[in-house]
Amino acid sequence: MISGTIEDETRGTIEAIRRILAEEGATLSDVVRVTTYLGDARDFGRYNRVFGEHFKDAVLARTTVEARAVINTKIEMDAIAYKPRGG
Repeated sequence: MISGTIEDETRGTIEAIRRILAEEGATLSDVVRVTTYLGDARDFGRYNRVFGEHFKDAVLARTTVEARAVINTKIEMDAIAYKPRGG
């Protein structure tokens, strides 16, 4: 688990997603949907800036919600990627 500012936790979470994707031969460019759970909605702007650094030209579906059940961290994310076979 990564701890620190919302920016630190966002970068760390996206890096973890990047590593998981790489194990399957995919990249962040293959991500088609991201759901983000923020412990505090007031962090959205700062989270969104970091998200934009990693998904610059992405065309993907996004949902971001405040989730009080996020415990001992500021952010949780899940991502769905699509990579055609042979692609």
